[in-house]
This record gives sequence, C-alpha cells and structure tokens, in this order.
Amino acid sequence: MYVRNLVEDISQDATLIPCEHGLSYYIETKKHKILFDLGASDLFAKNGKRLGIDLKDVDTVILSHGHYDHTGGLRHFMQMNSKADIYLRVEATGDYYSKKEGGFVYIGMEPELKKSDRIHWVSKELRIDDELLLFGDVKKRECMADSNSHLKVMQNGEYVQDSFNHEQSLLITQGTDAYLIAGCMHCGVVNILKRAEEFLGDKKLRAVFGGLHISNPRTKQPPKQELVEELAEHLKKYENTVFYTGHCTGREGFEMMHQLLPEQIQYLFTGQDYGA
Repeated sequence: MYVRNLVEDISQDATLIPCEHGLSYYIETKKHKILFDLGASDLFAKNGKRLGIDLKDVDTVILSHGHYDHTGGLRHFMQMNSKADIYLRVEATGDYYSKKEGGFVYIGMEPELKKSDRIHWVSKELRIDDELLLFGDVKKRECMADSNSHLKVMQNGEYVQDSFNHEQSLLITQGTDAYLIAGCMHCGVVNILKRAEEFLGDKKLRAVFGGLHISNPRTKQPPKQELVEELAEHLKKYENTVFYTGHCTGREGFEMMHQLLPEQIQYLFTGQDYGA
C-alpha cells in the first residue's frame, strides 16, 4: 500500500510543497486510487500535480467528517473528476461551529454541497469491497482530549457540544495486513482503535494515519502531559503498529508523544509518503 500526504499543517519546504490547516491523503491499494479528505481548499489538487499524481484517476473519495478543513476541496474535486464514488456520513450535513473569542464561527462543509447527488451518504459501517471498510459509531469516550470542547453543532437554535457522530474512519485490508486511515480522531484514537478491532479479525494492524486532535489549533495550546502519558500507555499495546500523524496532533504534541514512543510514532509532513 502507498500513501502520500498531499495536505497537512506543516511542510518541510513550503516553497516546494505548500501546506495549510487541513488534511488530504492520496492512497493506492491493489485495487483502488483513493483520496481520504480534501483539505480546506484546492491545494490538494495543486500539490498532487506538483508530485506527479493524476487525480483524475481517483476512483474513491472518503471524507472523514463534516469540517471545512477536510471537505473544503470537494467542489473543486467534483469539477476535475466525474467518476469517483464519494462517501460521507449523513450527520456531516450538520451546522458545525467553533467557539472563538469573538463568538461562534461556522466550520462546516459548503452548504450547497450537502445536497449533492454525487455523494454516497453513509449511516452505519459500510463494506465497500474486500479491501475497504468504513466505520463510525464510536461509543466509548476513554482518554479524550479537552481540545474538542470548543467544537459545537447548532441544534434547535442552540450551540451544543459536538458528539462527532459525523466522523468515520477507513480500514484497508491488504492480504493479512490492515491499515487504519482517520481524519482528526475527534472520538479519540484509543476509542477508534477499539472499534477497529471489531472488524480486524486475524488481520495485523500495520499502520495508523491521521491527526490525534490532542492540540488546540485555536489557542495553540499543547496537550496536557498527563493526557500524553495516558495515550502513550494505550498505544504501546499496539507494539506492531506505527502511527503516522500530523495536522491536529500539533508539532509540540507530536514531540511530546515521540519522546515516549520513539519507534511507534512518526510525523508525516505535507508531501511525504509511505510505502509498504
């Protein structure tokens, strides 16, 4: 399996490969060419071109949740590619907001696209084929970061705490190996991993890709040390799994995690790739 990070918050050389607050992975499996999330703009497409990737060949798009920094490139993608199947949770059409000092700011997807007939609306786990499985419905709330607390959804005229029921992850099977692709893991990496275990069977989880959402992009505050230590203890149990992270993990959050898991966690910068 091959993964190229087209968009995330940091680039090792932004003059060659620009970055933005967002996330977009290009993935090749034995059967598919996939885009997992589309960043906040058309940067995913520009970086794809810079890296020699023809996104017109993409056959599957997975959107992890309904926030702009993961769905912002959707309109541009649909203009450049007319064949790909696009998968998004039905709850992703909600009105999502971030609480900031000046009030609430809309961070949901582009409203006009919520009615698109290009999108396959997912309501429960969905096995696309023998390689690809989508799942959400993460019920446990163990080892959660407080960086989610400013994220709200408008319901009945009120701003209420986002439950992140619009979040989904992708489990890819390649032979006896499995790979977990996630967005921000708002539901918590520990809880998402436990949910993934329900589908793994005898497959070995080789790698996890996605943000850990342990840092707050609004306040730039790093995670609490006790949270990092608790997370590290949980992730150590997956001794044969490497975690490739970035975006909402934050660089400082990553460095804290890396001190405790030097062999198990790596930063995947904009433009970097992974091949297995």
